[in-house]
Amino acid sequence: MAKRKIDIISVDTGGAVGDKAFDFNRCSVDGKSVQMAEVLADGEYLLLDFWASWCAPCIEEMPAVRQLYDKYSDRGLHIIGVSSDEDVEAWKKGIEQHGLARYPQVLSREPLAEELFFAEETDIATRYEVISIPCFILLNDECEVVARWQHFDEQTLKFVEDLFK
Repeated sequence: MAKRKIDIISVDTGGAVGDKAFDFNRCSVDGKSVQMAEVLADGEYLLLDFWASWCAPCIEEMPAVRQLYDKYSDRGLHIIGVSSDEDVEAWKKGIEQHGLARYPQVLSREPLAEELFFAEETDIATRYEVISIPCFILLNDECEVVARWQHFDEQTLKFVEDLFK
C-alpha cells in the first residue's frame, strides 16, 4: 500500500486545468469495471460529471449532460458520472430517475474505503479538488484537464461544440 501512495503523489497532480488527471478504477452501477484512462483513444475527450442524487443544482444540469452525450458520443465524447452519494440505493434510484444509465456511473468513494490505510486517496472528488457539485471536468486524450466548470451556459456549450468541429 505504501508504494501506491508514492505512485499517486509522484504521478497525479490534481484537478486544475493543465494538470495530469488522476486515474481511477471503479465498479459501475451495472457491475462493470470502469478504468478512467482506458476510456480515451486518440482525439477523444472524457467529461467527468460530479453529481449526487440529493443535489438540486446537479439535477438541473442533467438535461445538458444528456444532450452533450447524445450529440457528441459518436464523435469521441465519453462521460463518466461520479456520484458523491453515500446511500447506494439513492444513487441507483437517481440514475434510473434521471436517465443517466446511458454512460458509466460510479461512486466517488468506494463504500468500504474507510477500511483502507489511505482512504482519503480513494475519493475521486477529493483527488480532483471538487469542492462543490455539480462540477464538470473535461479531459483530453492525454489524460490532461482541459476545462472545468460548475454549470452549462452558452459559452461552455460553444467550447464543447468547437472541440468537435
